[in-house]
Amino acid sequence: MTASPQKRLSLSQRSVYTQQLWILAGELAEFADQQTEQLDFETYAVISEYETKLLAYAELLSISDPAHFLHEELQSVREFLEETRSRQSDCPQ
Repeated sequence: MTASPQKRLSLSQRSVYTQQLWILAGELAEFADQQTEQLDFETYAVISEYETKLLAYAELLSISDPAHFLHEELQSVREFLEETRSRQSDCPQ
């Protein structure tokens, strides 16, 4: 499924959004580092999740082959899950 031409971002728009995503992700990381002692676990986890999402979106916008990027990401997660399940099944209960 591809986006209609009027909904695609131009290269310059992609660049602007990518820069904004990286900047905001950096601000989140800096804030979390500065406030680690004061933040509760849930808030810190939310900040980390947002940072991770923003970095992933920026990466996706900055690459020339999004399908390959997504394929690699999916493969990496599948391998991790398979290895984790295998380790868990080897652990005595």
